[in-house]
Amino acid sequence: MKISLPSIQKIADDAYLTLARFPFVMMSATVASIAAVWYSFQSYDVQQANPEVFKLMFVGFLGISWMYACRVFAEQQNWARPTRLAFKSTAFLMLFIYFFVLRDDLTVGPYDVWYRMAMLFVITHLFAAFSPFISTGSVDQFWEYNKTIFLRFLLSGIYSGVLYIGLSVALMALDVLLGFDIDDRSYLALFFILGGVFNTWFFLAGVPDKESIRSNSIEYPKGLRVFVQFVLIPLVTAYILILYAYLAKIIIEWNLPNGWVTYLVLSFSIVGILSLLLLHPVKEDSDKQWIKWFSTGYYRALIPLVVLLLFSIWVRIDDYGVTINRFIVATLGVWLTIMVVYFTLSKSKSIMIIPISLCVITLGTAFGPFSAFSVSGGSQLDRFEQILNEHELINQNGFAVPASVEIPLEARKELSSIVDYVSEHHGITAFQPMFEEDIEMIVDDELYQKRMGFYDPGLSDPTELLASINIEFTDEWVTAEYLNESRYFEFSAESGVQENDEKYDYSIHNIEVNVVDVNQEYAFAEHLLLVQFNPDEFEIEISLDNEATSAQKISLFDELGAFDYKITPSNNYKAIPLAEMTFESKNEWLSLRLVFNSLSGMLGDEQQLNRAKFNLYVKIIE
Repeated sequence: MKISLPSIQKIADDAYLTLARFPFVMMSATVASIAAVWYSFQSYDVQQANPEVFKLMFVGFLGISWMYACRVFAEQQNWARPTRLAFKSTAFLMLFIYFFVLRDDLTVGPYDVWYRMAMLFVITHLFAAFSPFISTGSVDQFWEYNKTIFLRFLLSGIYSGVLYIGLSVALMALDVLLGFDIDDRSYLALFFILGGVFNTWFFLAGVPDKESIRSNSIEYPKGLRVFVQFVLIPLVTAYILILYAYLAKIIIEWNLPNGWVTYLVLSFSIVGILSLLLLHPVKEDSDKQWIKWFSTGYYRALIPLVVLLLFSIWVRIDDYGVTINRFIVATLGVWLTIMVVYFTLSKSKSIMIIPISLCVITLGTAFGPFSAFSVSGGSQLDRFEQILNEHELINQNGFAVPASVEIPLEARKELSSIVDYVSEHHGITAFQPMFEEDIEMIVDDELYQKRMGFYDPGLSDPTELLASINIEFTDEWVTAEYLNESRYFEFSAESGVQENDEKYDYSIHNIEVNVVDVNQEYAFAEHLLLVQFNPDEFEIEISLDNEATSAQKISLFDELGAFDYKITPSNNYKAIPLAEMTFESKNEWLSLRLVFNSLSGMLGDEQQLNRAKFNLYVKIIE
């Protein structure tokens, strides 16, 4: 068998033709790859100072699928060349406008931007699947085209992967064997160049043109049929049986369904639909009637599972309101219901309805007043206001007011969950309409970053918002039993400058007392100072010359047990301003100042102060 390899000239000509056919796609891929390479070589500070580069990278990669879909759509229309060019230029202009609409801080802040990014990639890829067939072409051509594109995608991934491994090993050899100083970031840059430019170019070279799409006959790979028939379908069937067993368990025990079941029903329902899509061309073959029977039976078998899915997500939404994830699951549940009804009752059963309907639904989920972000944000804010109203924490002007009594545990947990979710997914300022004071004045982001030990400019402290209305932030897993148990705590003073201590005659630094070493003596000229540590009462007693009348007790629990620094189940470590870790006391014998560096111990059933470290300033009154 003679194998003929293409000449360099042939490869160059094909590359040029591909570039001429998809100029905007390759422009998007090149811009995205260059931005990604630049980004990978910069320090974190430089990256944060140039957020527009990350935006450019994201919009560029999004532009690959978007411009590709617009190009293959325009090819199928009987438009004049100027009209096609105007259409593609308009599509590229939309990307350009979207770049400026996006906020700069994509890498920080609320997570909603990442959800929308994922949705946009899904939308553009779904559009690319059916755009050549919006006004022309048959269902069989649609299947053959997407099969060709899918196989080309796999092939380009294999070529790019092998090339990346080979070049990476070559770079490593230059570094290790020949002593070249190869920056580790070069491997990431190589990944972006091959994945962005080469992979895209290679993929586009195999995309069928207008004539090929219309003239190609269906070629069904035997390996694909074997994979679907003996791997996918048995797997899907097994999981459907498991879900039916779970459904029977729910009915027998009369328990509410586990929320996790919604993801299982969705994922394997979609895998089952994909399996039937892959078998579409051969379902009418006389020797493969089982495919037609399986298809009809499969959609009917989904009906009870779809009911289970919708009921399960309804229970979650009724109990805890709408979140982005629940909205997406509920929307996909509705879409799955429509697909089940369509493929059960419709006579045409066009498989093109699947990507088209999913694209439209995803678009509505990502943008507009009824998007996942608008609905979920409004739902959680309504729940927050409703709970505050139930405990009379909303004044006549509609603003939240501080609680005068302790709020029940379950209400605290629910409020904490809401604030935590909204802060992460929508931004803490979403609560501004319910607070008279400026939210940014209530929430000290800088202090929160310091306590958490890492920096994220978009991260806000959800605990401070609740603390401003005298409500303790409480994690969902906390129980009443846990609150009564002993638990460890540790206070540490924030760095700062101590107040002027010139009015004190003597000072002792870094005094450390604990449950073992409870008494310490210090001599000042002719005087003796006794420091006594009472761990069970959270007290430090200081006396002069063993005179009982001179003793001064400083109760740390009364001071540090105040609401602002009360130990909570979600935060056993507290960084406290230096001024609030400073205590002064005076009687006719002594004038004292204690500046604590750290305090640790246990709170709960076995309350005890384990250790205290402080600086002591003393003035003896003669």
